[in-house]
Amino acid sequence: VPLAEERAYLQASITDWEQYQLLTGEANLFFEQAYIGRSLLDTRYVRDTLKLDLGIDRGVSVQREEIQDFSKSSLFGGKRTTTKAWRITLRNNKEEAVAMTIEDQVPVSQEKDINVDIQEISGGQLDAETGLVTWQKDLAPKETVTLVIRYQIRAPAEYDLIIR
Repeated sequence: VPLAEERAYLQASITDWEQYQLLTGEANLFFEQAYIGRSLLDTRYVRDTLKLDLGIDRGVSVQREEIQDFSKSSLFGGKRTTTKAWRITLRNNKEEAVAMTIEDQVPVSQEKDINVDIQEISGGQLDAETGLVTWQKDLAPKETVTLVIRYQIRAPAEYDLIIR
């Protein structure tokens, strides 16, 4: 979620976990032969896949920046039009491929006077009700991927909107 924090987090997904007869309780976590901490393992509510959060993945870099060439604001006929654009850059610095889920958000208007036009989401899946944009990306070793979010908001000029 680069909007909140420009870091990638590791998550393990374990299928057929029932065969290991795991008990609910505290677990010591190891990753790449290194101790990374403890977690609470709660198997009572897990269905087919057990998910464990393993902390920050320092092998993946994430950057989110505003694209100044596309971000602008104008006033015409009593309406203010604001365009915002963001670039999300992901780089896999590892020697093996990684599967990533990336989430960001576009504004959603609850007012009929405010119109939000989504212009680009780089193939992401948009939840129109919440504005959540989700991408599923497989990054090859040393691969860099760029995603773009661009939207335009039209509102009456007297509205004082804070747009991020």
